Amino acid sequence: MDVYHLPPPEEMDRDDALRFARDWLNAHRGQKRLVIVPGRRNVGNSPVLIQIAAQIQTETAQTFRNRAGNLREAAVAVVWPSKETLHRVQERRPAKMLIVPWRVEESQAWLEAHSSTPLAGGRNLDTPSISDPVVLEAMKSLTSFVNLGNDLISYDDRDYAIQILRALVTARRHVNPDELYGWALANDWEGKGAETLRVLATEILDGKRHRIHASSPSLGRDAISWWTQEAENQEPAVPPPS
Repeated sequence: MDVYHLPPPEEMDRDDALRFARDWLNAHRGQKRLVIVPGRRNVGNSPVLIQIAAQIQTETAQTFRNRAGNLREAAVAVVWPSKETLHRVQERRPAKMLIVPWRVEESQAWLEAHSSTPLAGGRNLDTPSISDPVVLEAMKSLTSFVNLGNDLISYDDRDYAIQILRALVTARRHVNPDELYGWALANDWEGKGAETLRVLATEILDGKRHRIHASSPSLGRDAISWWTQEAENQEPAVPPPS
């Protein structure tokens, strides 16, 4: 999936961005093309979007959510997306995506995670990272344990994530929920799962106690020691059992 993005509205005129998106779509006439907008009202309020919708299949975020279809050979322009819309489009794995952002906080981390290429003078983006090396090793352990296609829905996966996050917070490691979200997206997590991880981390940092169905005694001091050794490039004798 190749991802591209345009500058945000404060750096590029709204209609200029839409015209660029129209030209980008026209350059992909040989592929299935799709435009996703927040709502029908957005189309009616923009002469450029009216023109695009008259020529290219255009769906709202709601109608796209309810439709099935193969987008693996498609070029998709996503106009002013929410985080949820980006997650849903990601699940369909189109060949190419062009993001026309509106609220930077809704799209920035997602774009960084997918190594988005800037167009029309857009800025290069940072690569997602986790600043605390011990937290990074813990997230690698979590990623290897959970089923990334289940979005932390199963009891085992959710319990494991909660216990890892609790152990890190108890050990006073620097847990940044937004860093976890961006890193997870960049490491093969689906959008819903990455967002669930971010929410769980935020809640645990706020002191919320989550009910778990099975406790793993290994996810305590021993795990912190092992992740610390991994962060220091030492070879631990025995990894903590899952």
